[in-house]
Order: sequence, then C-alpha cells, then structure tokens
Amino acid sequence: MTSSARSRSGRVHVPWAGGRAERLESPTSVAAIAVAGVGAVVVNAALVCRVVELLTGAEEALTFVAVAITAAAAGALLLHRYRLPPATRTISLLLAVVSSTGAAVAFAALPYLTTGALDVDAAIFEAVAGVTTTSSTAIADPGDLGHGVTLWRAATQWLGGAGVVLMVVVVLPELGIGGLDPGGVVTRSARRVAPRTGAAVQRLGSLYLGLTVVAGVGDLLAAMPAFEALFHALTTASTGGFSTRPDSLA
Repeated sequence: MTSSARSRSGRVHVPWAGGRAERLESPTSVAAIAVAGVGAVVVNAALVCRVVELLTGAEEALTFVAVAITAAAAGALLLHRYRLPPATRTISLLLAVVSSTGAAVAFAALPYLTTGALDVDAAIFEAVAGVTTTSSTAIADPGDLGHGVTLWRAATQWLGGAGVVLMVVVVLPELGIGGLDPGGVVTRSARRVAPRTGAAVQRLGSLYLGLTVVAGVGDLLAAMPAFEALFHALTTASTGGFSTRPDSLA
C-alpha cells in the first residue's frame, strides 16, 4: 500500500471523508457512520417498496413506513453523535464492514417480521441470504407475498451486491488483504481501479446501475412481465438468484 493511503501509525486515508473532524477517535466512530449510511439506503429502499404497495392496493404499505422511520431515526442519532474522520485505522475499517453488514441484515429482516410473512428464524435467514447475495430462501412460494415485500427481497440482494462490490474494490485494496498476494498482479490491478474520490465511487455505482438496466431490458424483450423483469434485473445484476417463482426461471 502506498504511503499516501496508509501512514506509519497504521491509519488509512479516506479520500471522500470531506475533512470533517471526529469528536471522539475510536473504532466505533467509523462503524457508527457506516451503520448510518446503511440506514439511509434502507430508508430509500423502504419508501420505494411503500409506493409499490400503494399502487398495488396491498395492506402492508405502513410496514415500510415503519421501517423507513426506524432506519432514519437510527441513522440520525448516530450522525448526531459521530463524525467521519479524514483518516482511520485498519481495525476501524474492519469493524465498519462487520457492523454495517449486521445492520443491513437487521433492517432487511424487519418487513418479513412486521408483515408476518416469516417467523424470526426464517426472516433472519432470508435477510442474510439477501444481503450476502445467495440464492437460498426460506420462502416456499414467493407468489404468496405482496408486491412490496417481493420487491424488498430483490432490493436486499441488489444493495447487498453493491456492498460487496464496494468492499472488494474499495476497502480490501486499501487494507492490502483479500486472499491475494499483496504483490500480485490481481491486487495491483484492483488498486489501480479502486475509486479514490466520491466522484469515482459514483461512477462505479452508475456502472452497476447500468448493468441492472441492461438486464431488465433483456427480460422485457423476452416477454417477461414488467414487475418480474424489474425483480430479476435486480437479482441478476447482484448475482443473487432470488426469483418471483417457486422454481425460479427453470
């Protein structure tokens, strides 16, 4: 890792931190900001699912309002207490990854629980499968779910895929880890493409979104209904594999 990315004291430079001073320097500060960021993403996803529920006349629309309020309140409290520093220690980044993943799973499980679609164990299983973009599911027939909860399943995988991309391309190269030899060609290439500014991260997100749109258009051209095309575009781009059908697309 270059000297600009990590100092001798073991700090890693965070180029998009914005230079805001941290009130109390500790590993939990960066983790708290990461959890607040997850909360902000959850708010937007929940509101989109609420709109879908309203358009389809389902009764679970208020569920997503509750989820959005919960995520917004948690994020606001954390942002009020903590500030993201311009540089942070390696342990702080690792703790942030673990904390944000745990928060994402907790938020992802809420709609399944509040709608009564799944019990606690199954809701956690489904949430973990979504956030980690695996195709395992605790739902026997996805067709029994409302459109909002169904879209929420796809959203958890799509956002989980985005998180995995950011972790692999942004976080791991900065830490010099990832199961690869630090001097290897693959790691050096990853560092060259790793976003160094907020604008670069936005370009990476635009590419991910573009791939999703391409997948959705392909599904529509294959005569798939619009809602199913949207669902499968989200789960295809993330390589998650969730489907609206019990037998997937087989």
